Amino acid sequence: MIEKSLGEAQLSVKKGADCDIVEQARSHLCCSYSLQDEQVQELLVAASKTFAENLGKADDAVAQSDFVGLNDASHSLKGGLLTLGLEDFAELAKKIEQGAKSGEKLPYGQMLAELRLRLSEFL
Repeated sequence: MIEKSLGEAQLSVKKGADCDIVEQARSHLCCSYSLQDEQVQELLVAASKTFAENLGKADDAVAQSDFVGLNDASHSLKGGLLTLGLEDFAELAKKIEQGAKSGEKLPYGQMLAELRLRLSEFL
């Protein structure tokens, strides 16, 4: 779970199986982009907000059978996840994106629920 305070961006991670994803993202941002801790923190908080928004958009698109909207939201999720070095998570977003792009009937609701669960420490 990411906590956001007005005065300062602060990341708070629950202890659990997937909490390593925050540290993995933090490490990736520091090493790949040579960012300072404060910059990394700001990006992690922004990513949390963006992931939550795009998961919501994807859920709405599924409910409306809107493949274009689902494609757009999952594409954005994939890009954000790749930016943070979370390739395994991005792969699931890519499957959703590709299925939506081709109009394939897949269990998108279940796929999004899995992605949301796996990202729960970020949301």
